[in-house]
This record gives sequence, structure tokens and C-alpha cells, in this order.
Amino acid sequence: MDKVLHIDLIPAKIDTEGRLSEVVKSIRLIPLETKPECFIESVSRVFFGKKYIIFTTRGSKCDLMVFDTQGNFIRKIGRQGKGPGEYNHIREFSVLEDEEEIYVNNGLSGDIIAYSFDGSFIKKIDAIPFSGQAIQISPVITAYSCYLDYRIKIVNSSSGDTIRHLPQSSNPEYSPPFLKGSSHSGFFYTAYGQDTIWIIETDTLYPAVTMDFGEGHISFNDWTKERANWGNATPGKIIHTGYVIYLPGYYHFSYELTDNGGYHHYYHVLLNEITSEAVHLIHGEGSDDILFAGAVDFRCSTPGGELVAVVGANDLIDALPDIEANRAFIYDKELLEDIRGLSIENNEVLVIMKLK
Repeated sequence: MDKVLHIDLIPAKIDTEGRLSEVVKSIRLIPLETKPECFIESVSRVFFGKKYIIFTTRGSKCDLMVFDTQGNFIRKIGRQGKGPGEYNHIREFSVLEDEEEIYVNNGLSGDIIAYSFDGSFIKKIDAIPFSGQAIQISPVITAYSCYLDYRIKIVNSSSGDTIRHLPQSSNPEYSPPFLKGSSHSGFFYTAYGQDTIWIIETDTLYPAVTMDFGEGHISFNDWTKERANWGNATPGKIIHTGYVIYLPGYYHFSYELTDNGGYHHYYHVLLNEITSEAVHLIHGEGSDDILFAGAVDFRCSTPGGELVAVVGANDLIDALPDIEANRAFIYDKELLEDIRGLSIENNEVLVIMKLK
């Protein structure tokens, strides 16, 4: 990851929309086991590791769940509450796979609670002042997004020393930053409206991708106002929406663009790390020409370099006739049988896509 890539996101230069079938080589499904002790309303943030799938849930209760990579339920980690070793809400979590440790960014306090893979409480790391999101880079290194003087601070959580930081602009044009990634894919810092994706390493911080928005550039504050003006937004305005996933050979990130009718469209970008070529995939109902299951939202990557999406079991069941009729993509028979074996009461399904 030592090459800084550049991409033109000038609205007039963006190519026509691509198709998933242009870049996806094969698909496999991992249905998540469904039984009373592990029934979930919806999958939120996901880590896919060598042995385990770890994710948080959406809905009335926020749980941290562990499944194996075949989709079998293993355990819940921690629980919601106000007692020692409990979290009130999970803002983010990070996994150090070699150490078999999970670090939960506690939503209201900003503290970090560390658990082992077996569910045991390890320690609590106090948040730094005015911090937002936090992820653990190593057992003693924490990266924080910040609200006042800094965009991001990388801190030695044992000594309290600041290792690296980016100062806040006097007139910021972007939102509070996002911290994303994992121990196998790398950790990244980005933000709505920012023109750079940064790589975070143990003791350094450097750019990975730079973007040129041209005259279509708009600040985050102005974008917020435009977005409330649905159907009447200024045409040709574009903003990088902050999310990033890295997998060998590609960067995945997203942006929003307004068309000539004043409507907003949300796009995925797959930027080829070798050729610098980009495929733009629109995100919306019917956008997925492979699964025909509504909008596919990528969540993370696997250690093997596959993209991971989450789709409802009922969506796959409804889409099966279209999937079977699709002649643009060759499906493994096992994938079709997996869909036929689903029930609408099942937990959500992980869709694992291997790129060409």
C-alpha cells in the first residue's frame, strides 16, 4: 500500500455506470445460523477473520455476536448495561486477530472496552477529551476521531502520549472523520467531503487515495443543506461519503452525485490498485445485476480478498427466479441450493464476492 492513487471524480468525467458482473468472478453465501439465542434483527458492522465472523446488530438491542466462518453461532460478547465490563451502545469495534482481542468503542462515554475472543473482559481504556469514534490499531495504540483541535489523533493508550495527529482546519469542509478497517485489511481514516483517504499504521499516517472533484466539489455543510432539498438540489454536485474498504487489488469507497433533475444518487467505486481504473456501481433498488436483491451494501473484506455484503434471506428468496433466469453470470449450483434452503424467518445472509 505504498502507492498513492489518484481518481478524478469530476462529474463530467465520470464514466457510465458499471455492473457487478463486470468485476465479480464468483459468489458464495454464508447463511447465519438461526435459533432463539442468536436471532438478530439486522447485521450492522462486520469483521470477517480467519476463524470468526464478528458483527454488531441493529435494532432494539445492540449485541456483539461471534459466528464461525461457516455461519455457525459461537457466542455473544459482553452485554449492554452500566456495570463494569458492560457497554451502553457500540459506536465501533475493532479486532486484533493475532491477539484474539475485540475492542468496543462505547457509544456514550467514548471509552474502549477490551474482550478476549472467549468473551472474557480484559480492560477498559479511558477516552481522550473531545474524542469521537475510536479504533484499536495494536494492544497499546488507539486512533481517535476528534471534535475540536484535531481531525484524528493516534495515541499510546499506555503512556497517553500522542504519536501522530492531523490538525483541524480553521474552516473545515468535511464532517467528523470515519475510522475503518481491520488487522488484515489495514486501518483507514476518511470523512464526508474530504479528498483524501489516509492509511493508519502503528506509528504513522499517510495518504492512500486522493480525489479531484473539479467544479463539482461541495462542502459538507452545503451538502447537508442540498440533501434536504430532495428533487431540487444543484445538478453536478459531488461529495465523497467517507466509507472505505481495502482488499488486495482494490479500494472500495462511495460518493453521492446530483443529476440534472436535482436528485441524489449513491455510488460504490471499485478503484483498481494496479491500473487506477475505476468501476462505478450505483446503489439502489434493482442496481445489482447479479443477485437482483435490491441494493447491495458492502461491509468489509475477507482475509482472502473478497468483498462481504449482507442481504436479507427473504430478499434472496424473492430474487431466486430472476437469479435463475440470469444469463449474464454463471452461478455455482451450491449457491442456488443455499437460497432454496432459506426460510423468510432466517437471519441475514453474508454474500461473499470474489473479484476478477
